[in-house]
Amino acid sequence: PGKGWNRADAKEVAGWKTGRAGFGSLRRVQTPWRTSNIWMRREYVMPAGTDAAALSLEICHNEDVEVYINGAQAVRASGYVTDYKVYPISDSAKKTLKPGKNVIAVHCSQTAGGQFIDVGLTTKKPPPEPARKPRRPAPKPVIKTPYARKATWAKTMLAIRKATAGQPEMDYG
Repeated sequence: PGKGWNRADAKEVAGWKTGRAGFGSLRRVQTPWRTSNIWMRREYVMPAGTDAAALSLEICHNEDVEVYINGAQAVRASGYVTDYKVYPISDSAKKTLKPGKNVIAVHCSQTAGGQFIDVGLTTKKPPPEPARKPRRPAPKPVIKTPYARKATWAKTMLAIRKATAGQPEMDYG
């Protein structure tokens, strides 16, 4: 498509083909999609009084997907998911949601294997981001020697071998 295909006021999309969601070559397909890219648009009429802050996007995508709401990027995800996943809508896209007509525009690309794309608004909450485990500090060397802190294990072992050459072997038993 031309530049601006994702904007609510895009004119060149008037001649686009239509089909029922989901699009692809895998299960749940209503409309076949067998090219490497697909661009889709759908109008959504938001009722007055709807809390835009409570909305999320529920997407099943195989493979990379970009979703826009009224021209603002709402979600970008790489790879694929095997089932529907709830994604938070970006703050910039939520600000564009208004009572009345809104446009959801989607681009999905596929590089290998089966393909599928389906997108919808939902009031389901995205799962919380997993807590990141704090990194443990690197262990301190057991002994302080010139060979105790080399860049790699192999360099450390070579330094130990050189430093201990000619010394009697130690009994660890």
